[in-house]
Amino acid sequence: MPKTAAVRWKRLLFPGLVTGLCLWAAYAVVTTGRAAYLENAGEGRGALRWRTASPTALALEADHLAREGQRAAADGMARRALERSTLRSDALRVLAFSTAAEGRVDAAEPLMARAAWINPRDGQAQDWLFQRALARREYSKALLRADLLMRRSLAARTPLAFSLAGLLDNDQARVALVERLALDPSWRGTFLTVAIRVGAEPDIAALFQALRRTPAPVTDEEATSFFRRLVAERRYREAKTWFDALVATPESRRALVYDGAFAGSPGPAPLNWQVIAGLGGNARWTWDNDVPIGSLLVSHDGFSSSGPLVRQLILLPPGAYEVAARTRVDDPVADRRFTLQVACAVGETLVSAPLPGVPGTWTPSHRAFSVPATGCEAQWLQIAPVTVDRREMAEMSIDDIVVRPVTAQAGQAGVREQAP
Repeated sequence: MPKTAAVRWKRLLFPGLVTGLCLWAAYAVVTTGRAAYLENAGEGRGALRWRTASPTALALEADHLAREGQRAAADGMARRALERSTLRSDALRVLAFSTAAEGRVDAAEPLMARAAWINPRDGQAQDWLFQRALARREYSKALLRADLLMRRSLAARTPLAFSLAGLLDNDQARVALVERLALDPSWRGTFLTVAIRVGAEPDIAALFQALRRTPAPVTDEEATSFFRRLVAERRYREAKTWFDALVATPESRRALVYDGAFAGSPGPAPLNWQVIAGLGGNARWTWDNDVPIGSLLVSHDGFSSSGPLVRQLILLPPGAYEVAARTRVDDPVADRRFTLQVACAVGETLVSAPLPGVPGTWTPSHRAFSVPATGCEAQWLQIAPVTVDRREMAEMSIDDIVVRPVTAQAGQAGVREQAP
């Protein structure tokens, strides 16, 4: 080769090599980018056309084949994915499902456990392990898996809550539930709502009692729906029994009104005081920081709804009684603008006594009434406003509400004293 030709060839070789390398790099970038795009879209088969050895694409295709029922092909693809990356939890899950489908559940369990360990957010693996633990009555393990699932997915909370609620009648399962609920997980409210809706009354009560002995006892807000359910079903005696067992003291059990002094005693509504939302009025017995005011403070514009502002369910046997309270106002306009009522939970109002108010002093009042022999198993003790034909704000403090039995003669005297 002439010297000049050799020099010319060498001069052309370098640019050619550079061009080839650039083309190869560009192709690699394009294929890698296209494969990554398809992998992110969950299209393993398409990604394999660009990267035939991608463990992600192989695992995606294995999962796709498994869902189509092509178990042998799915197994082969999953094994290829694991040959290139032992940390593919989805490939392990495919192998575990396939192994379980062959009837080798014990062999599938370590595969599924490893998949869940590699990726705790793998919902399919966690759910399989949850069901497996339930089948083996390993309730603590089952609750761990359920906890992981419900923390991860809001959509999983309600279905799993129904599954867990079905365990409430099992003493061992309830112990595991209490241990997990005592940690106050984010799904606790969902579970308790479902459990109260579908669980048997003794099982819910047993759960509440067990939670009392933990750092996270059932709150009044959580328990309220249980007692509202019993009241809605007119199971008043059962509600009172469980209320006394849950929060009442020996002293409060003897009283016919719970926390009539508004000291902020704990306890769920409606056997404790509850505010009834309405227009134009308000009721409170604590400050914004939950410190008790020491009395009930009610206010109303005199024109809006005349429904009760606050009430409590009480259970009075048939007989004669007297209801009493002390009241205080700052403005005489509030005199007799609120009534203290006792009404059958289903039926008539037994007494509605206007509450007097004298500015600057506590004024006692009382009124006798009778509970009929039938049709009035439970009663609402409530404060309601007296409406007028104009808006005129009134505010009153009410304290020491009590109900006590009286003789028929004393009751008649009380009516005469309070008659207008």
